[in-house]
Amino acid sequence: MPKTTRRASELQPPGTGGGGGGRLKRALPWLVFVLAAAPFLPALTQGFVAYDDDVLFLNNPYYRGLGAEQLR
Repeated sequence: MPKTTRRASELQPPGTGGGGGGRLKRALPWLVFVLAAAPFLPALTQGFVAYDDDVLFLNNPYYRGLGAEQLR
């Protein structure tokens, strides 16, 4: 009876063998990061984000800051 030999990749459980799986494992976290960050990119160019800072903080005589002394 002839002996049959199997490659190491055939003896491993599915999904753990060689092939292109390593590339996918490296790319998946970057893909998740890009998909999560993409909706927030337009917020970086909006000028209205700081529209009231001069009124509420810079020219407000009652605002004393957020230092350790003020938080105490």
